[in-house]
Amino acid sequence: MYSKIRIGLLCTLYQQTFCWSRNESTVGKTMKRHRANMEASLLSSPTRSLSFIVTAAGLGYFILYASAQIVADWISGSVPFYDYIHIPFIILFGLSIVATWARPRVGYIMGLISGVAGIAVLSPFTLVKGVSSPADFGLFFYVITIFPMMLAASVYSLLAYLDLRNPSRPISSNRLYLRWIVIIMILGFMIGGVTVGSLAAGTENQLLSSANSNADITILRGAAVQGSPAYNPGNFTVKAGNTVTWVNKDTTVHTVTSSTSGSFDSGSLNPGQTWSHAFPQIGVFKYYCTLHVWMKGNVTVTA
Repeated sequence: MYSKIRIGLLCTLYQQTFCWSRNESTVGKTMKRHRANMEASLLSSPTRSLSFIVTAAGLGYFILYASAQIVADWISGSVPFYDYIHIPFIILFGLSIVATWARPRVGYIMGLISGVAGIAVLSPFTLVKGVSSPADFGLFFYVITIFPMMLAASVYSLLAYLDLRNPSRPISSNRLYLRWIVIIMILGFMIGGVTVGSLAAGTENQLLSSANSNADITILRGAAVQGSPAYNPGNFTVKAGNTVTWVNKDTTVHTVTSSTSGSFDSGSLNPGQTWSHAFPQIGVFKYYCTLHVWMKGNVTVTA
């Protein structure tokens, strides 16, 4: 009798436990399904389209620009070290775009991290130099467009990821306005920067063309490109005791440094700047640019 009662109680308890477990599983599946539906709704919304377009455009612009630069340098026969720094970011940005479309959560995290990393790694090489020398318009255009586009991709990746973390939260009008404000500000900065840079480039080019035309040796425009003429004349002859003057008419910094250590060194010559050195002894004095080692010249001193 008692054994039957115990068996009955155990069966009842098992049934209740099973039903509770099944109900909990059903509720859990329903919540997961609801969350998935919310994410799918968010991902198919205009906001998602805007986030993906801006992220893909920001990262994709770098991929196209950097790839074209590498190909152009390769065709010219001179691939500077800076081009090799671009390669891992080209790969990383490409993977981020694919992941953003296929696995948005992972993709937007990758977009945020890669965008910030690109700005942090590449800006020390070009940002100050590009902004300060609009006459080198290729570099100036790179700086004034690449970094804002990467910044836009990073900001939109962050906003999209925050939306996906809480898909049930409605997107407020303020957050939508923020997205459009970011786009307008970045586009305004790029358009204004290119316009002002174009005007400044014309002025700087005029100043460089008229800079110290009495110099003996000119550092030519484009001298930083390997294979291009550097110092003009490449071999300058002077009498012993006279002074030789160099002028930098390129749009980037150069040096006039003796190939014999400690003989003479101009230090950094900014665009338009001159430097002079006296040669009291006869001989052939070779020199080069420490920043662009393929730039070489000679000063021949005679009696």
